[in-house]
Amino acid sequence: MKILNKGLLALIFILFIAIQCNSKGTSSGLFWKIKKNNKTSYILGSIHVAKQEIYPLPKTIINAFNKSQNLVVEVNINKIKYQQIKKLIQKNGTYKNDNLKTNLPLKLYLKILTQFKNYNIPESQLLVMKPWLAALTISKLNLKNLGYNSNLGIDLFFLSKAKNKKILELETMNFQLELLSKMDKKTELLFLKYSIYEIENIKKEMKQLFHFWENGNANAINELLKKNYKKHKELEPLFAKLIINRNKTMTKSIEKILKLNPNSSSFIIVGSAHLLGKKGIINMLKLKGYTITKQ
Repeated sequence: MKILNKGLLALIFILFIAIQCNSKGTSSGLFWKIKKNNKTSYILGSIHVAKQEIYPLPKTIINAFNKSQNLVVEVNINKIKYQQIKKLIQKNGTYKNDNLKTNLPLKLYLKILTQFKNYNIPESQLLVMKPWLAALTISKLNLKNLGYNSNLGIDLFFLSKAKNKKILELETMNFQLELLSKMDKKTELLFLKYSIYEIENIKKEMKQLFHFWENGNANAINELLKKNYKKHKELEPLFAKLIINRNKTMTKSIEKILKLNPNSSSFIIVGSAHLLGKKGIINMLKLKGYTITKQ
């Protein structure tokens, strides 16, 4: 399956938030300094897919990265063997003795098929995909069509610059894959419908997110996310699984990393959706006694 390329692996990190920035070194975006016990570290709200215009990044961010001894990411994609992950995706995301068409309402399947044909992808590739993989593939194709590239994401940029730093992970690729592949059938179908029916809104919403990120407007981004959650109440269990529950586990992981590395500074990169709101990582860290300052 040619569609299972490294871009799709990176897309797994996107889930529901992908923000473009055109900062040109003038705004710090979603960026915080965190302090506890006289030790300073940093958290950056990630852009998992981007356009070339995002670079150069603001000097405030680059300087903080240069001062830090550790780089902390959700998953270190550079250490993953492509063939190994490809096998995992094929194992968990494709049918062996069944096909997508027989597992979907015909109207929905034909709508998805039209999307694939628009990108010259044969139906044979679509048929073997399970709904969650088809949903990710559609998202990848449409973001790419809008000019967004996962290879230009913030995570990969800093991973490429971290040769002399300790690289630490908050999660694993296996864990992220299991979040998607172990959805119940009802939720998986809703996830696919969401991916299809939000195509018309994605261009407008990406523009809004671009503007808010550029101006470091965390509250506006949070309100936009909340609006989407309310709009798709039926997807609340999925949002909880992919966002809220992971906020809790990633906060614990960040705390553990900071405690285990008391004599060094960490530069932490996390998907922006995980940082915002009362149940976001920033607020959770505040409640645990960290002093957090927006940069």
